[in-house]
Amino acid sequence: MNHSLAAVASRIQERNNALRSELAALELLQIQHAQAKQCLKADERALAEVRKELLTAVRSRHGLELECIQIANESRKVDESISELKTNAAGIRSRIKDLERKFDEEHAPIYAKHDLSTKLHSMRSEACLVAAQRKKHRREEKLQGLMERTERQRGEASEMRTETDRICEECIQTSLI
Repeated sequence: MNHSLAAVASRIQERNNALRSELAALELLQIQHAQAKQCLKADERALAEVRKELLTAVRSRHGLELECIQIANESRKVDESISELKTNAAGIRSRIKDLERKFDEEHAPIYAKHDLSTKLHSMRSEACLVAAQRKKHRREEKLQGLMERTERQRGEASEMRTETDRICEECIQTSLI
């Protein structure tokens, strides 16, 4: 029986040693696992920052591309509008010539010189009126600018007078002391 007890004790001791060895290996693995988790979290944070910067850069680039596309579309629309206006102007000129020719053919013998001179005078008067209105508008804008500049200069002059008065008072006070 002694022998069987010694064998059981020996096996228990071996099993205890094996469990301690496994427990030490488990603790080492847990420490390594915790370190790996910390590294993973740090890497995830760094990745999130890099991803955020990338997305910000992509968003900015897309905004610029969108703006470029919008400008290109507006430019194309302006070019089309200019082309359309040129076509309309050519059509109007053609219509004017046709109407003048038709007028010359139908009414020239009757009203010819008087009517034509009246229309030319009317067209010249309208052109002069438009030019005068533009000139008046430009003058009003200049006058408005001059008024603003005058007001600004009056304010500056007032500030300078106040400053001069203050300096004079300081000089008088310092000379009295």
